[in-house]
Amino acid sequence: MRKQVKQLNIQSLFEACTLLALAVWLFVYLVSKRYLIYVTPRMLPYLIGTIVALALLAGVTLTRLFRPNRRARFAHVFMLALPLILLLLPHGTINVDSGSFSSIGVASSAQEAADPTPAEAQENTGVSLEEERISANESSATDEIPGLDRENRIITISTDNYYTWMTRFYDVPASYEGYTVHMTGYVINGSDVFASDEFAIARLVMTCCVADLVPVGIICRYADASQLKADEWFSVEGALILGSYESNGTIYSEPQLEVTRIEPAEEIRGYVYPY
Repeated sequence: MRKQVKQLNIQSLFEACTLLALAVWLFVYLVSKRYLIYVTPRMLPYLIGTIVALALLAGVTLTRLFRPNRRARFAHVFMLALPLILLLLPHGTINVDSGSFSSIGVASSAQEAADPTPAEAQENTGVSLEEERISANESSATDEIPGLDRENRIITISTDNYYTWMTRFYDVPASYEGYTVHMTGYVINGSDVFASDEFAIARLVMTCCVADLVPVGIICRYADASQLKADEWFSVEGALILGSYESNGTIYSEPQLEVTRIEPAEEIRGYVYPY
C-alpha cells in the first residue's frame, strides 16, 4: 500500500513564522528597553500581553500546518510583516523641532488663560501679591520634593524629579524664588519669542507615546545666550526669579533662571515621563 504524504500548508507556515518573529523581536525590545523609544514604562504590561498573544496565535496557526489549502494567500502575511520590518530598522532617540517653544512650561498655557493680573487678583480677593507669596511659601514649607535642599536653598533637578519640579515652578514660583537651581537639558533659542539674552533649557517629555513628545523646560536669562547653539546640551546653574512676559496686551509672571554658571554636558538619553 502506498503511504500518503501530508502536504505542507505554506500559508500557515508563513503566518506562524511572521507572528513568532514579531513576538521574539518585541521581546528583544522589552529586554533591551528599546521600547522606551516609542512608549512610556507604564505601557510595559500591554507590551507583555502583546508578546504572549502573538506567541499563542503562532501556536494556533501551526496546528494548521498540514491542513490542506488549495489556494495560498500571502498578502495579509506581508501586512503582518510590516511592523517587524519597521522594528528591524535602526532607531534612536527622537528629536522635536526646537521651534516648538510654545509647549515649554508645564502650566504656562493654562496659567495664561486662568491667572488674573496682579491688579485683578487684589480687586477680586482683597489679597495683595506679596501676601499671596508669603502664603505660598508657608503652605509649601513642609512639602518636600526630591532634590530640594531647603536649608541651603538649593534645588537639584534630575530625570526622576524633572517633571515634578517643572510643574512646581509654574504652580508656585514664589515659593522657590531666590533658590539656586541645578539642571541639565538641551538649548532652545532663535525663536521670535526670545530676547537676545534669553534661551530655554528643556527636556523632552512623553506622556503616552512618541506622538505626544513635547519639550518642557524653563526660560534662562544669560548675557551670551545668542552664542549658544540650539539642541546642544548644557548643565545650568542659576537663581530662580519671577520674570514676566506679555501676551495679547496682558503681562504675566513666570519662573525664570538667572544663569550664574553654564557648561557643556553629555546628552541624557531617553525622555522624561510624568507618570
